[in-house]
Amino acid sequence: MLTDIAVNSHEMITVADARTSLLYQYDVGGELLAVFGGKGDTAGRFGNISSICYNTKDELLVLDAGSNSVQILRTTAFADAVHRGITLYRQGKYDRSLETFDSIAGMVSCYPAAQKSMANIYYKQKQYDRAMAEYREAGDREGYAAAFAAVRKDWLTDNFAWVTLAALAAAAAAVALT
Repeated sequence: MLTDIAVNSHEMITVADARTSLLYQYDVGGELLAVFGGKGDTAGRFGNISSICYNTKDELLVLDAGSNSVQILRTTAFADAVHRGITLYRQGKYDRSLETFDSIAGMVSCYPAAQKSMANIYYKQKQYDRAMAEYREAGDREGYAAAFAAVRKDWLTDNFAWVTLAALAAAAAAVALT
């Protein structure tokens, strides 16, 4: 039961669920980045989220109708790095974005959104083998298939003469045997 949606300066979209008091954060492409909050009466937990918004410092303000209070949530170093990496990627600064996602991998060993972003960068840089490895780790079957298709296309392009000769030899052998 969605109650509200807010967008920060990095164009990260946060959605509030009134039923669970959870907050879902997505990038502009719809990739789920984080889920946080939940029911409760301690800091970072909510009784009944009625509204959310970002202030000029990119802090998330959560209006909790259950406790008649407003909580101000600040991003962690991890979330800041994720937002920075995604922003750099959207700006086409792939090398800097890759450095940022590498640092994220140092913070958390398995974070599919960072792995998928790294895979996308490797794909754009035509490093298809590395892209395939990252897509596999992220569980992105479509991305993996696209990178695999690119590897196959490159291999066929590089070996077209040999493939053609082998096909002709096989056809000639088949004709000779009949």
